[in-house]
Amino acid sequence: MTHLGFRDVHIDRIGNVVGRIGPGHGPVLMLNGHMDTVRVSDPEAWSHAPFGAEVEDGVLYGVGACDMKGGLAAMVYGAKLLRDAGCALKGDLVVACVVQE
Repeated sequence: MTHLGFRDVHIDRIGNVVGRIGPGHGPVLMLNGHMDTVRVSDPEAWSHAPFGAEVEDGVLYGVGACDMKGGLAAMVYGAKLLRDAGCALKGDLVVACVVQE
């Protein structure tokens, strides 16, 4: 987030990452998404290796393949695009990427 121009980027002790864009005053809008995945209880029950990120017939298989990763990328880059476009926000936009959902 720092490399994309967010300010006040913070990573806490358990791995949550929070960054903000905006003027630093006024109302706050938070976009929140999780970046962890569920525990794999029985890897043998999977048709593909859970941590293999295997592609078969154009389909990606693995833990987190259809989780929040795309949503997180959209939130982070959407905020960056707002900043780059010079949108005059009336408050801060906070993007929170959290763990331990």
